[in-house]
Amino acid sequence: MRYDIYDFDGTVYRHESESRFYLFCLLRRPYILPLLPYQLFGLALRLTKRGSQKWMRRFFCFLHLVDSEKLVRQFWQRERKNIREFFLPQNREHLAVVCSASPQFLLEPICDMFAVDILVCTKLDSGKILRGKEKVPAILAAVPNAEFLRAYSDKPKLDAPMLALASEQYWVKRSGEIVLINEY
Repeated sequence: MRYDIYDFDGTVYRHESESRFYLFCLLRRPYILPLLPYQLFGLALRLTKRGSQKWMRRFFCFLHLVDSEKLVRQFWQRERKNIREFFLPQNREHLAVVCSASPQFLLEPICDMFAVDILVCTKLDSGKILRGKEKVPAILAAVPNAEFLRAYSDKPKLDAPMLALASEQYWVKRSGEIVLINEY
């Protein structure tokens, strides 16, 4: 089977989904604000690389206080306009693999809306965040014996191992311009 691989945040989606989802929730459920110091400590752990695998669970600790499925659906109804046009199902030539450090609960609904064939992303319970070189074994486990034709990322240095799986590698610039990396 032939697949194209896509990073999500900054590549398929114009923004960073985790922080935008948090702000979306905070505006609608302001009672989660007292958790902010606990969340900020988790972000500090991420930045210092200490406990970097646990920061995401800290950041999303508010989920048990809200109807997260409902909020995620509302969030993507509002944000679907920020999915880049090249990623729309009618504009894709091959099956799509989305691989992201963002959590599964957040990406599953939007990937379903846009007919993504395979979603490989962080699972909050695992404690392992899929970033950089960690994406490769996760992709290969999810889609064994696949042929990867194109790979897209907004961070070609960080995602270089993932991009190397494909015959053609593309950098998606902030402006939305897509550049073949070999020509860059």
